Amino acid sequence: MVGVAFGVQFVVGADHDVGLNFCDDFCDFDAERDFVVHAAVLKRQKSDVLNAQNFRGCQLFVAADFNKRFGRHVFVFRAEPSVGSYIRSSVHETKDFAEAKAKMPEVKYPLLDAFKRYPKMMVACMGARLIDGVAFNTFAVFSLSYLTQTRGLERSSALAVVMIASVVMSFFIPFWGYVADRIGKARVFGFCALLLGILGFPAFWVFHNYSDNYLYVCLALALPFGVVYAAVFGTMSSLFSDSFDPSVRYSAISFVYQFSGIFAAGLTPMVATMLVAWNGGEPWYLCAYLGSAGLISAACTLWIRHLNRKGFPPALPVEGETPVSEPLMEGESA
Repeated sequence: MVGVAFGVQFVVGADHDVGLNFCDDFCDFDAERDFVVHAAVLKRQKSDVLNAQNFRGCQLFVAADFNKRFGRHVFVFRAEPSVGSYIRSSVHETKDFAEAKAKMPEVKYPLLDAFKRYPKMMVACMGARLIDGVAFNTFAVFSLSYLTQTRGLERSSALAVVMIASVVMSFFIPFWGYVADRIGKARVFGFCALLLGILGFPAFWVFHNYSDNYLYVCLALALPFGVVYAAVFGTMSSLFSDSFDPSVRYSAISFVYQFSGIFAAGLTPMVATMLVAWNGGEPWYLCAYLGSAGLISAACTLWIRHLNRKGFPPALPVEGETPVSEPLMEGESA
């Protein structure tokens, strides 16, 4: 199952929300579901590490030499969709999806159906997603600009710091999957979302005051981004998957992840730059923004738990069919 999870992630690329949802659905063994989904997340994390390496390589070599050295890697990355497509075409549909298809007619407009049946859950999941986009773009993207342009750290050193934190995250992703299997993914996600918002203050305090100490900078980024963010990023897809029934799950989660990403991820670098400028080059307004995102996401996670305890809402009435409603395991164990 772990091998299939890696393979499916090859084809989905950046749209990993659908790929991880697919892996989550395929796990019949609930006790190890989160660990398998976290294993699939490692593929995305591997890409982040290699991307950091390649960007660092761009600074060390001229374009022609870089092409010669890394051209094979680019070819491999472009071949990933073909490999993933082959693996995906060899795998049957998930058990949940097959059972739902047998019990009820196919939903003609699943996204519209999701909005009608899950309006509160859609809003709650978009709110919970906020910390993921804000934290990633703060620590993995904006921190590079802050360390190099504001604090004077060399670009290659700043990229190496992010790469080291990404390697640390690769080890903590399966660890948090193990923890989520035992205490509930909602508890892990909510607590770490709040903690991630708080850790922005000590991390940027170190960046601001000890940017000349490479070890301190590495530790300051590795703790929030490598350790705590791993719990939020890895648990999110499984948490959202349990919040929608199979007839609308893919459409609902795809909309939640991509639409909320406009505000959670797309605007964060611009907002962070503005906040630091308004604060006279200091990062405390940005840290407050990150803390607010963590608080909102933690509150929305509690809202998701509350909604999950009620079970799936009944399917929209269809002539000649009996509506199907089934409770969620997450609401019972989280």
